[in-house]
Amino acid sequence: MGHGLLSAAAQAATALAGNGGAWNASARAAALAGLERTGLPGSKDEDWRFTPITSLDRAWNPAPRSTVENVEHGLEGLDAVEILLVDGWLAPVPDLPDGVSLVRGGADVEFPGEEFDKARAFEALNLASAPEPFVLQVDGVVERPIHIVHASTDTGEPKVASPCFRIEVGRSAQLTLVEDHVGESGDLVNQRVELRAAANARVEWTRLVRTGAELSQIASMRIRQERDSVVRVQAMTLGGALVRHDVTVDLDGENAECALHGLVVGEGRQVADNHSVIRHRAPRARSTEHFRTVLDGRSRAVFAGR
Repeated sequence: MGHGLLSAAAQAATALAGNGGAWNASARAAALAGLERTGLPGSKDEDWRFTPITSLDRAWNPAPRSTVENVEHGLEGLDAVEILLVDGWLAPVPDLPDGVSLVRGGADVEFPGEEFDKARAFEALNLASAPEPFVLQVDGVVERPIHIVHASTDTGEPKVASPCFRIEVGRSAQLTLVEDHVGESGDLVNQRVELRAAANARVEWTRLVRTGAELSQIASMRIRQERDSVVRVQAMTLGGALVRHDVTVDLDGENAECALHGLVVGEGRQVADNHSVIRHRAPRARSTEHFRTVLDGRSRAVFAGR
């Protein structure tokens, strides 16, 4: 595997095979085999032609477990239950509200069994490298927001963090979630997230990237909605060297509703890349998208939605 990211994924998969990741060994092997065949997308691939992936081709290390357990995130006035990930690893989880449970590991957090697609290579990289996938299950109305903080620490050498989690919001349940990315390192965060909203569920998801100007991020979010569910996503990119966010929404149930809103504020040489695909698979499903961009210096932004 010539690309630095592929080599890092192979290292991570080998290490995890003997360190709590054996449960997912076959899926990791399949992901690495697919990546070996296709490689990573590049400027000749339509959906990636504006994303400077070549800037990520250097020597990387998989992120080791950190001893940091407290992070100053600076969101004053937010009364929320905080779940902390440091370099992709879960810190000790606090007491969760009634109706909310967290399941570590989870052998069913796997790359979908459909034919391997080069456009989803970074999802496969995540599968091969994710140290602690977890599932957050929500039933009932959760009054306080859940604040998931992703912190990247500066260890002096470039590393890849691979957080992976799924949120399952049950029938008629309601959740407000704030996903918050902080850190000043020159690392890469390669994240994969799933959201499953059952019938009549309500989800407000705010995604905030406010890292230093050296950190890069590739993030995939996949949303599946059943009938009468409502999901609203607000994605704000306020920092980072390269930040790409892919959102795929499947409106599987009648009368399901989804709104995607985005804001990019860029400066210097930052690159922000937002892509979305919304598939209406049931009658009377509704979707809206609204993205705004403010750029300074030589920063660039891309939005592609369909």
